[in-house]
Amino acid sequence: MNDVCDADDFEEMLDYSKLSDEEVHGKLIWFWFRFFRLNENFEQYCEARRIGDELTRSRLETQFQRIEDLYKDWGDIHILPEMYGDDLIEWKEWLATKNRLFFTPKIRIISSHTDGAEAGTVMVSIPIGVTRSQLSKLFDELIEKNPEILGTGPKYLPAQINGQRQGEILTRLEKAELVSDLISGEEEFKYSHAEIAELVLKVPSLREFGFKWYPTADQAARIEKGTFQKSEVNDYKRTIVNLDKFFKNTVEGTIHGTFPASL
Repeated sequence: MNDVCDADDFEEMLDYSKLSDEEVHGKLIWFWFRFFRLNENFEQYCEARRIGDELTRSRLETQFQRIEDLYKDWGDIHILPEMYGDDLIEWKEWLATKNRLFFTPKIRIISSHTDGAEAGTVMVSIPIGVTRSQLSKLFDELIEKNPEILGTGPKYLPAQINGQRQGEILTRLEKAELVSDLISGEEEFKYSHAEIAELVLKVPSLREFGFKWYPTADQAARIEKGTFQKSEVNDYKRTIVNLDKFFKNTVEGTIHGTFPASL
């Protein structure tokens, strides 16, 4: 096993239980965008559109049924600024232009008669003092007279996976991305599935990275002595293999407009 990783190389994973449902949903969209940028076929398509390569464009549109539609919605995601670090202003500005694709818009109160309706909205006047049932009836009548208001809702919604909460899905995405980074490293920073499982047991900060794997007292002593055997991580290795597969399937699935992949 490569012994080049320091515990300080890994930051503790964000505690998603402390985020609101809206914040968790927004983080899932962030991951969707991040994984979509790893899809090589869509990257080729963006480049073909950018340089006018009609042959490649036509081939990819024939191969992937939704690719042209995805491009109309997302645009050339490979010319956008990076979405990492503390300053995510550019990412947030881009997302604001795509909100209708990912979020159900909220009703807001117009504070004065001079306020205008936002793009993609209509302004309505709601009488104060009506009951809940009366207000519901008023909205029903409004929709009946103005059916064009209705639509299909957000076009891109993160998939539900085996009844897991969205925060749990985020944790799985974090772990899958970490596994992919360790597998795809170069030279001494490249790890096998078994080596990653062993690494998780050896590096405390990794164990807190959503894995929650802890060595027994005997294993910890042998890890300290350097006599720990790789064969002891076979059960954990299967989890690493599944996370690797989940990562690859999720990246591949983005070009079909789905995220994340099923387990």
